[in-house]
Amino acid sequence: MPKQLTARLQQEIELKNKAVAEFKAEVHGLKQELAAQRAGMTELETDFRENQAKMASLQKIHNQTKVYLEQLQARFERFRGKIIQAAYCAPGAKFPLNEISDVEILRTMQKIIDDRSQFHQLLTQKGERMPPLFIMETQLPMKSKPISPKKN
Repeated sequence: MPKQLTARLQQEIELKNKAVAEFKAEVHGLKQELAAQRAGMTELETDFRENQAKMASLQKIHNQTKVYLEQLQARFERFRGKIIQAAYCAPGAKFPLNEISDVEILRTMQKIIDDRSQFHQLLTQKGERMPPLFIMETQLPMKSKPISPKKN
């Protein structure tokens, strides 16, 4: 009987050792999985911070672009206003009562240019010495200065 008891106890020890080995292997696997998950979380946190920095940078660029666009729109409106003033505030011109479209402004400016060209051509045909209407790019001054009429 002691032999049978010893064999049975040895068998139980082997089973328990086998179970302990399986548990150790499972613990080792779980530790590796946990380490991999932690590394993944660290990578995700790094990516998140990088994306936040990129988003802040893009937001800044967006805001700067928005401000620049607003400034350009304001400049364009001032320029448009000056064109309207030049086209419709000349002697004999009738200022429109309704809003003026860009096409109407373009037509009016084209008419002014055409009238000026015809008048220039008429004066030239009558023998008047006139400066050319169109300036070549090579003749343009480096800085734009207001042109003042010459006094004789």
